[in-house]
Amino acid sequence: MKLIEFKNKNWLLKIDLEGGRIYELSKDGEKILATYERIDGKMGNTHVCIPNFAREGVDSLGMVAHGPFRNQKWKQETNSIKAEVEGLEVEQMFSLEEGFSQKIIIKNNSSVAKRVNVAVHNYWDTPLSWYGLKLNGKDITGAVKENPEIKIKKENILEIPGKKTIKWQLLGFNFVKVWTALKEEGKIKIYDPGYVCLEPLRQKEGFVESEASLLPPGGEMVVEQRIDCV
Repeated sequence: MKLIEFKNKNWLLKIDLEGGRIYELSKDGEKILATYERIDGKMGNTHVCIPNFAREGVDSLGMVAHGPFRNQKWKQETNSIKAEVEGLEVEQMFSLEEGFSQKIIIKNNSSVAKRVNVAVHNYWDTPLSWYGLKLNGKDITGAVKENPEIKIKKENILEIPGKKTIKWQLLGFNFVKVWTALKEEGKIKIYDPGYVCLEPLRQKEGFVESEASLLPPGGEMVVEQRIDCV
């Protein structure tokens, strides 16, 4: 682990350069995104999934699950971090000026087209559990167990029980995956209560296996998420 910090006014952002992960995002001392020891024994925190999400392309194209960038060593720039794998360069630019902003710039520095999907595996803090969780006024408690990919808007409102309402803006993302870790004891499923993953996706899982995902040599792609409390 190699943590760096960004601070501005009442915001705090901790980044782990090992994996380019958001270790913690908080406002007024209240966690928004954080790091958790999951019920399945793994450690979980927010990371990018590039150039593929989940297991898309793993069996058909030999890709690494969730992409290789979450396990790379990232280099710190002034207000960003960078990493490059096989000619695909990813820069995460962070700002705490008007709430939190994470802009992700993907560049194909190679001489061949690259298949690219993009997701951000957000771990939202839910200290009172995610029962009663609402997205744009709709209760999505059941979705946490069903793991759907939900069509998402540019402007979204996230309501987590016991916490301030969150304004969540998404640019370049079209869906959100809802999830939390679980373990099974016989026929009983036990879910992690202390966080919930709402992961913005460029396109649904499987998109990277299509020709539409190809980023040409010299091509660039930009997506962004913005978070604030209202």
